Amino acid sequence: MRGLKDLIALCPETCMGHELRAEASYIHDFYNSAENLFRQVAEQLNGGMPRGDAWHKLLLQEMKNAIPENGRP
Repeated sequence: MRGLKDLIALCPETCMGHELRAEASYIHDFYNSAENLFRQVAEQLNGGMPRGDAWHKLLLQEMKNAIPENGRP
């Protein structure tokens, strides 16, 4: 997946607001889809979603952990 800097480097003069907004929307949609999957995994395997102001970060950290053979943390 390309980052914002990569997109701007590809089309610095021609990449106006609409094109940039469209790319940002694709990135946002991808992240939301991944986060929704992570939420389901957290509910099924981790006993629920992390709580607090940093729940997004905690959820991502949980998703990088290996799943034990018995399927429970």
